[in-house]
Amino acid sequence: MLKGENSSKAAFTNEEVKKIRLIRATLKYTKTEVYEMYKSRISEGGFNKIWNYETYTEVAPELNTPEIAEFYKHNRISGSKNKCNKFNQE
Repeated sequence: MLKGENSSKAAFTNEEVKKIRLIRATLKYTKTEVYEMYKSRISEGGFNKIWNYETYTEVAPELNTPEIAEFYKHNRISGSKNKCNKFNQE
């Protein structure tokens, strides 16, 4: 079975998933804020699986730390609106 970007059902390249996870690792944006950048390409459920490392598990595993997971577990509404737009421009 093919995984990640090699799957025929892949919504993103591995580089795009890495970008999502790098944004997540900054602890500055909520999952909802980041999802807004990609919602035209993927369902919220599919995005949640990327965000939570349920899919694309081989992409940026070093960013899947207990500290980051714990932060988002307790800070679901933290983050700054509209700041993630700068990631689209980089």
